Amino acid sequence: MVLSQSVGKGTGIYRLRNQTAEALGRICGRSHSQILWLNHVHAHWVERQPYFKSYLAFLEKEKPDIMFCSHQRSEIAVPAMLAARKLGIPTATFIYSWDNLPKGRMAVYADYFLVWSQHMQDEMLQYYPDIAADRIFIVGTPQFEHYFNSENLEPRETFLRRHDLDPVRPVVCFSGDDIATSPHDPDYLEDLALALERFPKETRPQILFRRTPTDVSGRYEAVLKRHPEIVGVEPAWINLADNDWTKVIPTNEDVRLLVNTVKHSDFVVNVGSTMALDFAINHKPAIYLAYNPDSQKGDENWQIEDVYRFPHFNHIGQFDPVYWARSKEQLPQLIRACLEEPEDFERQRQAWVNFLVQPPLEQASQRCASALFQIVNKKTEMG
Repeated sequence: MVLSQSVGKGTGIYRLRNQTAEALGRICGRSHSQILWLNHVHAHWVERQPYFKSYLAFLEKEKPDIMFCSHQRSEIAVPAMLAARKLGIPTATFIYSWDNLPKGRMAVYADYFLVWSQHMQDEMLQYYPDIAADRIFIVGTPQFEHYFNSENLEPRETFLRRHDLDPVRPVVCFSGDDIATSPHDPDYLEDLALALERFPKETRPQILFRRTPTDVSGRYEAVLKRHPEIVGVEPAWINLADNDWTKVIPTNEDVRLLVNTVKHSDFVVNVGSTMALDFAINHKPAIYLAYNPDSQKGDENWQIEDVYRFPHFNHIGQFDPVYWARSKEQLPQLIRACLEEPEDFERQRQAWVNFLVQPPLEQASQRCASALFQIVNKKTEMG
C-alpha cells in the first residue's frame, strides 16, 4: 500500500501495516468480487490523500499520451497511475519478472499490461479474470536484449584479468538471491568453494560471485574472508532502498558487466534465480541448489522446499532445463557434468526459454514500443 512511502522497514508501524495487509488479504481473498472491492477501497483511499492533487496537476499540465509503469509492484507508482486514469490518460504497466504474477497481487492496476510470453498472458487471465485478453500485449522482456549486442562484449582475457581471474581456468558464476528468498546464501557459497577444492589446483574452476543488486548487506564477508580465492564482482546499480526491487536502477555499466559475466563464465549456481535463464540464452548450464544447508538447522522460518513450491517453478518439471543439487555432496559431480558436457539439456534449455520469453528475444523493446503506440492509437480512435 502507498502508506509505506513514509514508513521505514523495521518499525512497529511497518510491521503493523504488514499484519493488517495480511489480515485483509485472508478476509478478502475468499472471492474475486471481494478482491475487486479491496482494490476499489485502496484506490479511493489514495485519491483522498493530499499528495494526490499534485499528481493530477502535473499530468494536467504535461498532457502525456500514455502513462507507462515499468514495474507493476511499485507502490510509489500507484497515485500517478490513478491520477492518469482519472484524467482519461491510458495507462500501461510491464510485468517486471517471471515470478511476479503468481507470488502476489499487483500494486499497480492499469488499463493495459505488457507481458513476457503466452504463458504469462495465461497466468494473468487465470489470476485476474476481470482483465480481458485484448488488454494484454505479449512483448517479451528487454532485460535479455543486451546479450545480442556485440558492443557490450569484452575479450575473455581482458575481462577476467581485470577481475583477477585466470583466463586459462574455468569460471563458475555464483549468483546471490535477496535475503528473503535465500537467507543462507553465504553457506551455499562456501559449500561451492569447498566442493571446488576437490579439483586439481592447476585446473580448478574459479568462483565469480555476483550478489543480487538489492542486497547491500555484509552477510557474505565472513565467507569471503575464509575463501579469498572467491572473486566478488559487484553489480553496478543505483540502490535507493535495500532489498526492494522497485527502488533499484541498473546502469549501462552493469549491463556490460552482466553480459561479460555470463559470456565468460562456464555455468551458474544459485537458488532458483532467473540467472539460469540468462545462461540458458547463452547456451550454458545452470545448477539449482535444492538442499537445506547445515546452517539452516534451527531456522523454523525458512526451508529450501518453500522456495521451489512457488507456482513459477511448476513448469521446470515439464522442460528439465537445469541440474539439481539435492545435497552439497553432489556438487563436485554436477560441476564436472557442466564442464565436460555443457551441451546436455541444451534442447530443454531452449524450449524453456521460448516458453517463458517471446522470441525473438532481441526485439522485445521494439515490441514494447509498438504496444504503447497501439494503445495510444486506440485512445485516439475512440475519441
